Amino acid sequence: MFPADARDRQATFEATVQNHVASVGLAVPRVLLACEDPAPIGRPFLLMERVPGQMQLVAALAGKKVLRRIPELIVEALVRMPRQLADAQRCLHALDAAPLRARLEEAGLPSTMYTIDGRHDDVQTRIRNSGASDFEPLLEWLANHPPPEPGTPVICHGDFNPPNVLTAEGQITGLIDWSGATLAEPAWEVANSRMPLALNPFDVPRLFALIAGAVRRRAAQAYFDAYCEASPSDAPLDRERLAWYEVLVAMRMLFRTVEDRRNDAHGRDGRRANPWLARGATRPLIRYLRELTGLAIPIGLAEE
Repeated sequence: MFPADARDRQATFEATVQNHVASVGLAVPRVLLACEDPAPIGRPFLLMERVPGQMQLVAALAGKKVLRRIPELIVEALVRMPRQLADAQRCLHALDAAPLRARLEEAGLPSTMYTIDGRHDDVQTRIRNSGASDFEPLLEWLANHPPPEPGTPVICHGDFNPPNVLTAEGQITGLIDWSGATLAEPAWEVANSRMPLALNPFDVPRLFALIAGAVRRRAAQAYFDAYCEASPSDAPLDRERLAWYEVLVAMRMLFRTVEDRRNDAHGRDGRRANPWLARGATRPLIRYLRELTGLAIPIGLAEE
């Protein structure tokens, strides 16, 4: 079921993307029914195939005696998972994006739903309509530091991270949640994966917080290194482009948190939907934005 604030035609969009990517052989659940009409069950919805498996790392954490398996879990987080993510992404990015674009156009879906310009314009419009003036310096930075002319777009998942990668017996069985699918250059995908891997908040006992943070940052670097190793030598990942996309990704994450906080979505259900609502969670994200842009972003921006 789609949330109340989902974009118009989101169900058709995701169904079109998933069925195309499944048709060319990737492990993606096929959509059997996409319903835009909220009347049947109260919201637009998708009915799709069920795929086996659990989210990456969940299987490794399941069961008893987790503490005894800490070395095994660290190897999983620092070696196997990053490599698996990078390899799967490279398979997706190797697909020809033109047939998917044709399907999206045939379905009458506007390009603003699946292009970088569309995603940038969407967050820019929402920021300015909300009167969130603290974000204006970031919008100006993005406008004044455009990346070099992008290359040929590829199919990007848009949220290619462990919660959306199902595995069983060490193999990927399903890639889920294609709401952020975008036809863009690979740097957009890498920005959307590397930053959450390193910075997304999660609940751990305070005693383990520093260790967990260090492991996460190393896992993000291992993923990035693995992706770069797999890139063809004539198409290396451009660091200038990556920085621009990471600023865009971080700004979207931060503004979504401001929106949720203003909409009083900080209760139990809202916290599950947006982990950045936890007090202090956005501080590493704001610090990273400062490092990328040199801007004096208010540290309490998303905690007011």
